[in-house]
Amino acid sequence: MLFRCFDSETGLSSKYSGLILGLIGDEIYPRPNPPCPIHHLYAHDMGNRFVKLSNFPEEFKPRVGEILAMTHEDRRKTAFLLERSKDTVIEHVRLLHIGAMGITANLCHNITLNDYSMYIDEEMPDRIITINADSFHTFHCTGLIKVENCRFENMLDDAINIHGNYLVCTKTVDDKTIMVQNRSAGIRAMQYLLPGDEFVIYKGNTQEIRCKGIVKTAEYLPDQYLDMCITLKEKIDSVVEEGDCLENLRMPEIEVRNCYSNCMGGFRISSGKRVLIEDCTFETSGFSVAFTGDMNYWYENTGVKDVTIRNCKFLNCRNPVITDCGFKPTPKAPFYHKNIKFINNTVISPRTPVMRLSNVDGIVYEDNIVSGYKEGASPVVITNCNNVTLN
Repeated sequence: MLFRCFDSETGLSSKYSGLILGLIGDEIYPRPNPPCPIHHLYAHDMGNRFVKLSNFPEEFKPRVGEILAMTHEDRRKTAFLLERSKDTVIEHVRLLHIGAMGITANLCHNITLNDYSMYIDEEMPDRIITINADSFHTFHCTGLIKVENCRFENMLDDAINIHGNYLVCTKTVDDKTIMVQNRSAGIRAMQYLLPGDEFVIYKGNTQEIRCKGIVKTAEYLPDQYLDMCITLKEKIDSVVEEGDCLENLRMPEIEVRNCYSNCMGGFRISSGKRVLIEDCTFETSGFSVAFTGDMNYWYENTGVKDVTIRNCKFLNCRNPVITDCGFKPTPKAPFYHKNIKFINNTVISPRTPVMRLSNVDGIVYEDNIVSGYKEGASPVVITNCNNVTLN
């Protein structure tokens, strides 16, 4: 279940506690290697419509008077499902209450969102959840994804999540045939590769390139939804080993402009193409912008290569800009992300460093205004990064 607190007066997400995942009782167990802790909570019926909930983690502290929302997400209840569409435009749309994603898009080319928004319905103020998961979630799209003039409020997960998915190699049949497996949590029978797609295979869960190739066919085994057989147009020039990760290079350019995000998670971006985020305002209790990579649970890829965040405002955000890289650095491939530029932004009262980055080659931080942060503390915290410019 998803647990989230809301302000009872404004109906907006609490500024004091984020989102946690929880299971009630000892008889339910999560998948291994979750991306964040899944807590075992306990419920005791006190009678007279009172319930005692216990075993919350220290970082999750509902305040007296707040509304505690507990929901179960059903991924089948999306508002818009796009499959292999081209040149889709969704504009002047407001979502009031959706059971899972607002938009789910797979293998699409060119998507434009304009004035696509979700916020509390004035006529039904007690309905405080707009989207029960992500507002806009895409897999393996191409072309240009453009998001403009949108308002994201009261979702229980990310405003935007754009990514592809790793497939795990299980067997080399011959020099033109590879068996792979979909290990992404909760996703079944989704097509990850199309004929003509270029791909890279990495050594294990590192960024060391084992080989490259082009897909001829990609099909699940009969009566299967996990194991897939890939045939290649040409022979590969190295031996693929069990546990290597295959990445589809099908990725979009991304432009996000003039959007407002007041929610748990802001923009989660994973694309190796050009990314521009400008003139946006964030009031997020979790991250505002996150660049991630995951080779052990959701298997979402990839590392960013060309990102500019400029002319944005970050107001009392917990984590304005972060990276989270679920891979193993090696001497040959120590970095996951590249070329992140944070320019001419205004950050007011951040609750953590403005940028917390790891495994990045190429960082530019310049002409930003930061106020209300801890005196003497560094606004940028980096780990295992290279080519860093701070002005």
